[in-house]
Amino acid sequence: MKRLLMFIILIMSFTRVDAIAQQTIFFDSFETGAFNSTFWRPIPGPNNGVVQVGLDNTTPAEFFSVIMGKNNDGGGNNTNELQLHLDLSGREQVALTFFVKSFFDESGPFDAFYLSDNGGASFAPRAYQFRTGDWVQNAWGMLPPIDIDGLARDLGLKLTSTFVISFRQFGTGDFNTGGDEDGLIFDAIRVEKPNTTYISRFPFSDGFESTRLDSMWKWANPTYPALTTEAGTLRIEGVAGVSTTRPHNAFYSVFLGKRADGQPTTSALDLHLDLSAPQIKRVTLRFWIADFFDDTQDYDALYFSNDGGESFFKLYQLTPSNWQDNVYREIVVNVSDSVAAHKLKLTNRCIIRFQQFGTADFDTGGEEDGIFIDDVSVVVDFNSAVENKGRSIPDVFALEQNYPNPFNPSTQISFALPSAQKVTLKVFDLSGKEIATLLDNEPKAAGTYELTFDAKNLPSGVYLYKLRAGEYFATRKMILLR
Repeated sequence: MKRLLMFIILIMSFTRVDAIAQQTIFFDSFETGAFNSTFWRPIPGPNNGVVQVGLDNTTPAEFFSVIMGKNNDGGGNNTNELQLHLDLSGREQVALTFFVKSFFDESGPFDAFYLSDNGGASFAPRAYQFRTGDWVQNAWGMLPPIDIDGLARDLGLKLTSTFVISFRQFGTGDFNTGGDEDGLIFDAIRVEKPNTTYISRFPFSDGFESTRLDSMWKWANPTYPALTTEAGTLRIEGVAGVSTTRPHNAFYSVFLGKRADGQPTTSALDLHLDLSAPQIKRVTLRFWIADFFDDTQDYDALYFSNDGGESFFKLYQLTPSNWQDNVYREIVVNVSDSVAAHKLKLTNRCIIRFQQFGTADFDTGGEEDGIFIDDVSVVVDFNSAVENKGRSIPDVFALEQNYPNPFNPSTQISFALPSAQKVTLKVFDLSGKEIATLLDNEPKAAGTYELTFDAKNLPSGVYLYKLRAGEYFATRKMILLR
């Protein structure tokens, strides 16, 4: 149980940290103990309906949450509604996230949310159904970020100054545990603009030592807009995040799995890549993966999209049942050959989706499922001898993750300058001792640069490389492994 609790805390931390990189449009954890009337319109159902903010000693966000249900079992069926009124005019990308708990709520067509672009005067058909009866009951969970602008587009709606998201709950029972219960509880409702970056400088490498999923990664919805899993297997128990529990090297890795045992659930993580350069000859994906007693399922796989996630094909089947449990192995995938075999092209909106399907959590109670992924890299080979660097002036300063990482004995360090600067690049050990100087206040024109660091005389360990270019400073970790 302690192990499961640790994973729940980790995914909550991931959600908060990742939100820092987003543009928050609206957030409410209801800690005032009441609805803010500027945004919220609670509409209790006529048959003993309840829509209220209440104290909750189990909530993942401090003390209060929103309760939707009934005062008592009498009066028959009941539909409660909670409207969130927002000004979304001029927005292009909008995502919705929230914590939710089903109090033995049965699945019904009205357990859902609806959208309106005219202040609630009318609502489009159901935008998103909550399959509450299939969730683990009386336990908090989350769904991946929900694509509000995409759903609105599909329903013929516009993002307006009078946009409404209507949360609805349907049931016949109250919150007493007498064998007839119904209710939904919400908390930490957030509406934001996702900060998604399509990586265009290669090689790309990520060992997740930034302690979070950076902007090229996204916790993915495997059912919308394209289906990469069995219908109905997106449940609130799914998790994707950064963990210290089982890294391949250094301190951090990514995990995909479930919060709690229950019905089959699909978890997915998307890596966004701009592969549109015409000189690209070959694209190779490398990563290390360990299965946590994961059984092979058809949906344990990598998927590829060249249209920003509107459609996918299966890129590579994962077979964890054939692997030794809890032991990392490297997988190498020729992405470009698979794309060509499907008669598709590499574009500036490519996605590689890492996907896990399972029924159990990470607790060691005899029934476990999950995977860990670390040291992901994408290597691009070009048709000419001219490399990708220096072809265009970068928009921003950047210090890239070294490649390969881990390395032995040499590795490449790349950085980008949007303007001419004097550049210093040094390597240190973890005690702060300077190990090497690669550049010492050297004038450099705007462009992208790559240097080789040779560590043939150094022992295995974690090292830091630090870049200073004008007023820009950046530090990254790298691992020498002999």
